[in-house]
Amino acid sequence: MARQLDQAGNLIEFIRQPLYDQVTITTTGTEFRYFAIPQGQSDGSETKTPWHTNGLGAGLLPVPESHLVDGFRLVVDGNQTSANQLTTYRQLMFNKVWCRFEIGGLKDYLKVPFWYIPAGVGIPGFSDAGGLTGATVMTQVTNGAPVHGNYFGIRTHPILIPSQQTFAFVIKADAALSSLGGSRRVWTMLEGVNGRETM
Repeated sequence: MARQLDQAGNLIEFIRQPLYDQVTITTTGTEFRYFAIPQGQSDGSETKTPWHTNGLGAGLLPVPESHLVDGFRLVVDGNQTSANQLTTYRQLMFNKVWCRFEIGGLKDYLKVPFWYIPAGVGIPGFSDAGGLTGATVMTQVTNGAPVHGNYFGIRTHPILIPSQQTFAFVIKADAALSSLGGSRRVWTMLEGVNGRETM
């Protein structure tokens, strides 16, 4: 994409790059906020690296970065035994869990059930290693067909996250997920175009 000046006179280049963050969904919590803890800081259990997030600011984009969101993904950690994975998806997708995307802490730009936002990544199917038990079968379950173009797209009505404007993606449960089967990592991806300072 072409480079251009922003309103402050900074030279900006544009790349196709999602904003993403990982939060651990627990059995006792009811609200989980994304993009609050940037790379290099601890979430209480480990220090976030580029595997967890590419966010560099706590709940906002540093100057002069901006992001034009044109879609959303939710990716659940698939590194679980079959029994736990199936329980995880049942709890997250069909037990009163919903999501919202907010800018400025005052206005929601998206509010939908968890099941409405596909991942578009993952491994379908399963392998049977000697009996249908959690110890012997590894099941790869995904929320939506694992095709990269399968995500919740809003290209006709993209959402701009300006530089230094607070934003968050929130997963909310109406009650604690006591049957989740243990804590689970879940990533959110804000698909779109990232405007960044030229090197």
